[in-house]
Amino acid sequence: MELVDRQNFRKSLIPVVPFILLIWVLKAIEVGLDIDFSIYGNYPRTLSGSLGIITSPLIHADLAHLLSNSFPLLFLGVGIFFFYRSIAWPVVVIIYLLSGFWVWLVAREAY
Repeated sequence: MELVDRQNFRKSLIPVVPFILLIWVLKAIEVGLDIDFSIYGNYPRTLSGSLGIITSPLIHADLAHLLSNSFPLLFLGVGIFFFYRSIAWPVVVIIYLLSGFWVWLVAREAY
């Protein structure tokens, strides 16, 4: 791997790893303090549930769910920031918000 590729790879880790660490820290807080963060999930078609458009990607049902999301986030997140650096942030923000919005709009009534 060339020096430039290594530098770009390291730069691609910068936005992805902290996000993954954040969701793990939130799950550790939830488990460690016996708190239920599911109320911050995306509850469809309610004003209070619309907060979940932003917060639901940070909340996971259990450790298996968190683990099964962490690896794809790592590989796909690094991939998008490595190969598509110039458009990565707009794409990530659009995917983050639109996926939450569509869940809020059309999903069944459950967190």
